[in-house]
Amino acid sequence: MAYPFERLNNLLAPLTPNSNATPISLSIGEPKHHPPDFALEILSDQEKMRALLATYPSTKGTPKLRQSIST
Repeated sequence: MAYPFERLNNLLAPLTPNSNATPISLSIGEPKHHPPDFALEILSDQEKMRALLATYPSTKGTPKLRQSIST
């Protein structure tokens, strides 16, 4: 089985882009600012990093986020 992007490339290969359209950049750029201190503190604390990376985040969001969205 082909990797997803190989399959996508094969599906798109016979297509010709519209020459009248300007492509839209989907890049997110690169950071131009220093990271905030709180991020550096968390990244330098191995115990916090282990706790944060030990599980996937909840797909339903945090209670604070859900409350904010519902109001």
